[in-house]
Amino acid sequence: MAFGRERLKEMAAVDIRSVNVEELVDITAIDEHVSDEEQTERIRRFIQAVKNPYCFRVGNMAVKSSFSGTVSLQQRIQEMINGI
Repeated sequence: MAFGRERLKEMAAVDIRSVNVEELVDITAIDEHVSDEEQTERIRRFIQAVKNPYCFRVGNMAVKSSFSGTVSLQQRIQEMINGI
């Protein structure tokens, strides 16, 4: 699932203070156990499952992620997937 720049900007602009935590996807419930998939496919499935890689839930806590510097969203998602 590819997102255009405008859609990614909209996702990144979500105000964490105004989101309904219950509507966010809990990333601890995402099954990314398949280790023989290519990393690109795992990232695609992760983004598809999480809906918004900038705003999601971990348990009962809403999480807003932001990225600075030269690290790309894809690199950060790879790090998140490797940590799951």
